[in-house]
This record gives sequence, structure tokens and C-alpha cells, in this order.
Amino acid sequence: MNLVNGRLGKLEYNNQITDTVVVMLIERNRNIHKLLLAGCVRITDVSLQVIVTYGKQLVILDASSCLKTKKEGVSMLIDRLPVLLQLDVSPLAMYYQ
Repeated sequence: MNLVNGRLGKLEYNNQITDTVVVMLIERNRNIHKLLLAGCVRITDVSLQVIVTYGKQLVILDASSCLKTKKEGVSMLIDRLPVLLQLDVSPLAMYYQ
């Protein structure tokens, strides 16, 4: 999937999106500004770590309903991505554990 206007194509609510896919996408599209992963239920904090490492230009991230992400991964995003202006991580799995 290629970067178009600082944004990857439609990824939301795709149960085929895994951490491996996110790693590949972010490593190849480091200038991404907007990433919508809502409902990608197979991604974990591994994906969030890759986003922090390579997605330094990311301004908008929607990881809502990514139920395998945890509080620690979200904290890492907040702490290490100062340009991130919009973050949606609701509901987190921590509310159900």
C-alpha cells in the first residue's frame, strides 16, 4: 500500500491487518501524517512501537477498537510523538481486563 497525500489507503476495520503489516507499511512510508487503524483488532503494542520509531511525522492516529493495544503502548505514543495532535484509542482493552 502506498502513501497518498500523507495518508495510507483504507485500513480501517480490516481483520487482515497485523503487526507485521503495520511494520512493513510504516517502515516504507515514514512521512505519513495520518494513519487510520480503527477496528484492526489484530494489532498490538508492537505496532505502536513501530509507529513511535518510524512515524515521526504522524499527526493523526485512529487506533480505536484495537483491543489488543494496552495502556503502556498508548502512553509511549503520547510521550514520544510530540507532533501527534489527534489520537483515538477508545475503547482500550484495559477497560475489559
